[in-house]
Amino acid sequence: MDELHGQVGWRSRVLAGVRGVEPAERRGVLSSGEGLLLPESPGQSGILEYDIDTARAIDSLLWNGTLSKFPNVRHIFSHSGGAFTVLAARIMDDFPKNRADKAPNGVEYEIKKLYFDTAHASKAPALDALKDIVPVSQIMYGSDAPIRNYDLTDPGLDVYPGFRRAIGRRLIGATPNACSRG
Repeated sequence: MDELHGQVGWRSRVLAGVRGVEPAERRGVLSSGEGLLLPESPGQSGILEYDIDTARAIDSLLWNGTLSKFPNVRHIFSHSGGAFTVLAARIMDDFPKNRADKAPNGVEYEIKKLYFDTAHASKAPALDALKDIVPVSQIMYGSDAPIRNYDLTDPGLDVYPGFRRAIGRRLIGATPNACSRG
């Protein structure tokens, strides 16, 4: 697992074969005034970096063959995968043929094994994109509480027609070993 841990530059949590991935501590961060720390980028808000970092992490796992090398690890990505869900088709199309050994069953196969939570990404466009790349059983409830309010996640799930309402506040899919907020 140490080899897996160091490849992406992300902090991770590994519990019983389930791996949660979130952005690592950053140098040069600015406070948004609402408890959210933003990467310092001259002339830019930095808000996009969290979503792009998630896409970079998944791309790194694919590029280095980590997903196929560790097939029994469940990789869970926050915020509905950030920018990854809208870039997934491009990554599948453009993954270099000379790196096929890194995804011997194909890039789409590796992507379909991933899990995602809905923290601060529960509006229809994000959820529609997510449902295009993985089964609903691999979409889990998530929130950024206590750092951010549940209102950033729950209202979107409450009205989204793609999930059963009864599941909305616990788990989206029937994902083993996933925790609810109770």
